[in-house]
Amino acid sequence: MTENLNRAKGTVYGLAIGDALGRVNGFISLHHIKSSYGQDGITDLTEPTLFTDDTQMSIAIAEALIRAGEKDLEAIMQAVKDEFVKK
Repeated sequence: MTENLNRAKGTVYGLAIGDALGRVNGFISLHHIKSSYGQDGITDLTEPTLFTDDTQMSIAIAEALIRAGEKDLEAIMQAVKDEFVKK
């Protein structure tokens, strides 16, 4: 794999891991997080590790941009629409 492909994969994996970590505490206060999980907050993935639609939509955008390439905005937006509907 090329270095750029590895970077892209790392970005998507990092996004999904961050999304999974934040899924369980996304709408609670820092005080509540620390009181529930300790001073360091959540430091490990939950079982099962689940991500949200945020990850799915980010992947759809990435796939649409790859598919559309360097086309005009209308073609890019059509590719995004197609990916969102497909998911």
